Amino acid sequence: YNPNQIGNTDSFGISTQFNGNGDKLFIGASNKGKGNTVYGTGSIFIYTGNGSNWSQYFEISGDSNITNLGRSLAVNSSGNVLMAGGFDSKEFAITPTSGLVYVYTGSEKNWNKVVVLSGSISSGAQFGNSISLNASGTVAVIGGFFWNEFNFSTSSFATGAAWIFTGSGSNWGEAARITGYSNRY
Repeated sequence: YNPNQIGNTDSFGISTQFNGNGDKLFIGASNKGKGNTVYGTGSIFIYTGNGSNWSQYFEISGDSNITNLGRSLAVNSSGNVLMAGGFDSKEFAITPTSGLVYVYTGSEKNWNKVVVLSGSISSGAQFGNSISLNASGTVAVIGGFFWNEFNFSTSSFATGAAWIFTGSGSNWGEAARITGYSNRY
């Protein structure tokens, strides 16, 4: 670990995840690379160790298409599938607050972005604000607390949503969307 890599506005620790054995630690720094912009591209720092002995062995850095990478994290039990939310991503020309989830696979110092998940999102949904991944890394639930949709047949608004995705590697698909409805007009 090199403390000089982390700036005072990088939001290091905004999200954290262990693998199943607790010997791999993933830490998000969603504002890393901020410079003179409102949001940074973000980074995810990966550590190995146990107890009080931890060593950084890799950093996944956001690029120009990613904003706030690492805002949320989920890792499978083996620690070889990682999902990371980009809170204000601009990829795919989606509005900046829609959000995306980046899926990485790898081990040690070899990590690759294999797919980007967007779901059936609406503008401003904050998709990817929360992520949970099952132990095998084949089922994910992704939250978007600002998802909003008016249902004309029931005269109600959806107030947030959770998307279920299934898959592996670069083959992921949306299986379901669960919404919360209220009777606000």
